[in-house]
Order: sequence, then structure tokens, then C-alpha cells
Amino acid sequence: MSLRNTQKSHQSVLTLLIGAIFLGSIFLWTAPATGADGRKDSSFAYKLGKGIPIAKSRLRLGGYSSIEFEDAENEEGKITFEDFSIFIYGDIGVKTSVFSEFENSKFLEIEEDGKTTTKENWQVERLYIDHLYKEGLNIRFGKFLTPIGSWNELHADPLTWTVSRPLVTYAAFPEFITGTQLFGDLTWGEQDLTYVAVMQNNESINERTGFRKTHLFYSAKIKWLASPKLEIGIPAAYYTELYINDRVYLTGLEFTYRPGDLELRSETTYSRIDLKDGGWSREYGYYLQGTHPVLRDNIFLVLRHEYFRARINAGKYKALSLGAVYKPVPQIVFKVEYKKVSGSIDFIDPDSNDIENADIWLASFSILL
Repeated sequence: MSLRNTQKSHQSVLTLLIGAIFLGSIFLWTAPATGADGRKDSSFAYKLGKGIPIAKSRLRLGGYSSIEFEDAENEEGKITFEDFSIFIYGDIGVKTSVFSEFENSKFLEIEEDGKTTTKENWQVERLYIDHLYKEGLNIRFGKFLTPIGSWNELHADPLTWTVSRPLVTYAAFPEFITGTQLFGDLTWGEQDLTYVAVMQNNESINERTGFRKTHLFYSAKIKWLASPKLEIGIPAAYYTELYINDRVYLTGLEFTYRPGDLELRSETTYSRIDLKDGGWSREYGYYLQGTHPVLRDNIFLVLRHEYFRARINAGKYKALSLGAVYKPVPQIVFKVEYKKVSGSIDFIDPDSNDIENADIWLASFSILL
């Protein structure tokens, strides 16, 4: 990246961050802080995961919104209103709950020269019912996030540590499943485990979501809760890719390790693909990410390395990301990231996916209701 482009990137990132901090400060300043009797009432303030009660029902309204800036090498910078998601969720019975998510993604883009692009892109991201059948056995039915790895199930911008997303967390398997999921906790001797099993053999709700798509999917995962500091998961899956009809056999390894203030997180997948024409291919990748607080408990540094070797000779991808995160409160998140990329991935429609094939500056501002 040239000095001119680097200076431009720094100025653009700084401008976005100043604006985001200003908006976040207004949000905090204007949020109601007192109840009807004039005393402080924390129930009026936003709380992570609490949402807002809907009338007198047991349902709640929540969601999140994010704004993202990106400035790739040899490209003009742009600001994107990346996500606006609405959650409606809550209990509908003693043992039954419902969750729905409706998202408008990339609905406004503002380029560096002032050109704007708008579009309506509302999608049904999630729509499912959970039922506690008995202790240790829950049943989920509907459309939900595929439980492979940990990132995919917590991919909302306010809940992740970087603006960009590792390729292995969405390019190796379908991100969404419409089907049935069994999940719960187990005890094996003195060891605590969690399990999840998934089945789909039908069309999907809202086929447009996700990069990989399927109508036939089976998977299972066991996670070992080795200690309060260490979790290790092993997933396995089989699916056929929609339209292409390739058969994919996937396995992997994931872990989270928290020694003190440091968090180490990693996901790895390996897939064998039996091609429709009779040949075969393979695909594998990983990321390793470390996060540590600095200065205060709400400012963090993030370092991540990732690698992905795509199926059918679609390319190899390496990236090193260095980022910083500021959380004035848990539900408001500012991020900045520089991503150094080598190699490239040539998918069928790369413009429809967040694949950074060049060195890039990224920043985001997000709010979780």
C-alpha cells in the first residue's frame, strides 16, 4: 500500500471512529436513567441480551445494528450500514420458547466520492421454537445457525472481536439450517459435556441467506468442558451442496482457552468433497486468535492468523489481522482492524461475500439491544 493510500486509510478510519464515538456518546447521554419516581432505575437502560418487553406478553424485542468502514488497497473507501437486525423472542409455555431474527443487510453504502447505493434486503435469518423435552434433552425446530464452531452461532458484530470474519467459519459449511436440532448437557463420569445433533432433509426457509446452501444436512458435535478455562469441541457433518450436488464430509476441532485475562480461540475444519462428475477434492482451514485487555477492562487488543485452502482449486488464502476493540458498555462496541492478506480465493460470486482479497483497513460501530 502506498504512503498516500496509507495516509488516506488512516484519515478515513479516524473520521469514522470519531463519528462513531460521538454517536455512541449521544446514545449513552440520552438513554433514560430515572424511573417515574425520579430515582435511578437500571431497568430503563439497555442491557445485554435483555431486550425490551412487548406490552404485557412474555415476548421481548431486541436486535442489533452495525456500521462498517472498509478501505482496501487500490480501492476507494466506503461506509456500509452493514446490519439492522430485529429479534422477537421469549417464552410461550412452561418449557417452550420462540426466537426470530429479521435482518436488513448492507442496505446503504456511501462511497468516498459521496456516491450512495440503497437497497432493501430483508431476510429471515432465524425462526425457531425450542422445547425442553426432559432434563438434558432440548428440541429445536425451524431455521437456526449451524452449530459448527463457535463463531457462526455468535457472529453478530457486537459479539465478535474483529470486524472481519475468518473464512473457515462460513465458507466450509452452510451457515443456516432449516430442520431439527437436539441439544443438551451430559455428564460422563466426572466430566461435563454438551452435545448437539442436527438434521435437515427439506427446503430451507429463505434460501437466499448464507454462502453454502443445502437441503440435506446431518451433523453432530460433542464439546468437553474440561475446566472453567478450557472448552474443546469436535464437530462432524455430512451434506450435499444445493444446485451443485457435491457430497461433503466434514470434521473439525475447536477450542477456547482462557488463562487469566488472555483468551485463545481457534476453529479448524477439514472436508472431503465427492464431486458430481465422479472426482473428489478437499478443503481445509483454520484460525487462531488471541485477545487481551489493555489499559482498562473495556479496551482490548486482538491478533489473529487464518488460513483457508478452498475446494476444487479455488485458491489459498492467508491473512494476519491486528485489531483493537473499545466497549464503553457491553452493548456498544467500537472496532478497528488492519488485515494483511496473501493469496486469494476465487469463489463463483465473491462480490456477494465478505472476502478481503487485498490488504484492508476496517472499522465498525455496533449496538446490541
